Amino acid sequence: MIAKNIKGKSFKGCVSYVMHEGATLLEAEGVWAATKQDIIRSFAMQRSGRKEIKQPVGHIPIAFSPEDKERMTDDFMVKLAKEYMQEMGIRNTQYIIVRHDNTENPHLHIVYNRINNELKLISVNHDYKRNIKVCKKLKDKYKLTYGEGKENVRREKLNDPDKIKYYIHDTIKSVLLNCKHFADLRFKLKDLGIEIDYKYKRTANEIEGVSFRYGNIAFKGSQEIENSALEI
Repeated sequence: MIAKNIKGKSFKGCVSYVMHEGATLLEAEGVWAATKQDIIRSFAMQRSGRKEIKQPVGHIPIAFSPEDKERMTDDFMVKLAKEYMQEMGIRNTQYIIVRHDNTENPHLHIVYNRINNELKLISVNHDYKRNIKVCKKLKDKYKLTYGEGKENVRREKLNDPDKIKYYIHDTIKSVLLNCKHFADLRFKLKDLGIEIDYKYKRTANEIEGVSFRYGNIAFKGSQEIENSALEI
């Protein structure tokens, strides 16, 4: 179980991203959830009470090990998401929990309003260490798998295509913190030899996914992009 806490400016961008075709809305609290647009409007309405807050969007991607895939029922995912939020002090506010099944790692996204129901700001500053502790607590409580992680893979032992895959992973990770928009990332990666290809929906001119290409080898969008909530 790995989680990240992300702050953002646009509910429209974040909700549109997590609610892509094939995603499953598991739970919604405090928002009208008939359509994606209704969810966005509900968040925006409450957010309007504190217009001075520049980053009202809270976004938490949570990924689980492939070894735990069989255990990841919708109900169990909701349980883990709500316990995580409770432990992190994310309470009394609007949120949605959305499941994605487009990778071998079962994962979900929490989108919540940092402007709570009393129009007070939910702070996530300096929550890096607490996030690690909460994830460990939940992994131990429910006996979830501790993954080795990409950081422990010995790159010098790899051959193509895995060598290219990890080069792309490491490069994205190194430049992502300095990117505010997807265009920033695209230009920085291009300078390092990595091209981004877009996948569009058949019925609309909307981007539903990306892949990264180095030479003749390409991979679908990485977990770092999944977790970044950059505006495309």
